[in-house]
Amino acid sequence: MSLFTSAASIVGALILLCILVFFHELGHYAVGRFFGFGVREFAIGFGPKIVARTGKDGTVYSLRVFPLGGFCAFYGEDEVPNDDPRSFNNKAPYKRFLLQLAGPVMNVLLAVVLALAFINLYGSDIPVVTAVTPDSPAMQAGLLPGDVIRAVEGERVLHYSLPEAIATVKTPEVKITVERAEQVTVLTMTRQAKVEGGYGLLGIEWGRLKLPFWQTIGASFRFTFDFVKEILSALGSMFVQPERIATDFTGPVGTVAIIGQNITYGWSAILLMSCLLSVNLGVFNLLPFPGLDGGRMVFSAIEMILHRPVSQRIEGAIHAAGFALLMAFIIFLTFGDISRIVAG
Repeated sequence: MSLFTSAASIVGALILLCILVFFHELGHYAVGRFFGFGVREFAIGFGPKIVARTGKDGTVYSLRVFPLGGFCAFYGEDEVPNDDPRSFNNKAPYKRFLLQLAGPVMNVLLAVVLALAFINLYGSDIPVVTAVTPDSPAMQAGLLPGDVIRAVEGERVLHYSLPEAIATVKTPEVKITVERAEQVTVLTMTRQAKVEGGYGLLGIEWGRLKLPFWQTIGASFRFTFDFVKEILSALGSMFVQPERIATDFTGPVGTVAIIGQNITYGWSAILLMSCLLSVNLGVFNLLPFPGLDGGRMVFSAIEMILHRPVSQRIEGAIHAAGFALLMAFIIFLTFGDISRIVAG
């Protein structure tokens, strides 16, 4: 990859991140406006301002130096309560809860739209057989081009998970559920043993199933939900196998590098990566951790239940501590990113 291509990929990755952050903050902004919250600033990026414009309502719209985040600042947020009806802390807790929820929800909805575009352009995540190798286990079992693969050993599979699902079967026989002409059947394929003790391939080539437009709408929601499940599973692994954090998770530098690499693969990879990142941003911010939208939602929910707010001093200290921990975690991941890049 040339220096120019690398630089262009990095710029493209940063632009993509800014777009995802823009929609996240737009969710907060739109719901805030709807409920009459005063918006102090709508910013993309952190650090010094590159350009800023003040709207007629006094809201500052800015673009800042470091394009790895953004914020939507509201009047009275994390400040001493005052009598301004537009102030964040003077609004009903359910309104604050919905405002905090809006950013992550916007990212998930954006992911659904991106998934819809991807599925209509390139096909769904349902694997369909495109070719069968002559005299292979698949051909001997009666598999035909055009068969839709629904499951392996009774477990649903997707386009990208099919190879792993087959590889993890430890016996010579593999049961694959296929759909043909609206009829579902189970085909048993027997692999030949290889010298090293594993089992040979089945002889299947597959692609993504094309769907009528009306079916792609539901498929886009399932597509997005599958990403949600994968992200939650990965987050869960942090607690079960914390040693995997250093190898399986990336920080800002690694994320930009991965996006930049995928940009070079074309629009299909860009759409797919954008969908995954948008879901990631939405799910991560919903975690009930101090400093995140989910953490702030917890305090709004407590206020709704107890009918009185938690001390603003205590809540502010908890969010500050949570934010510090998040920054430390990001710095740790960033060192891991740099180490992997230097090691090649």
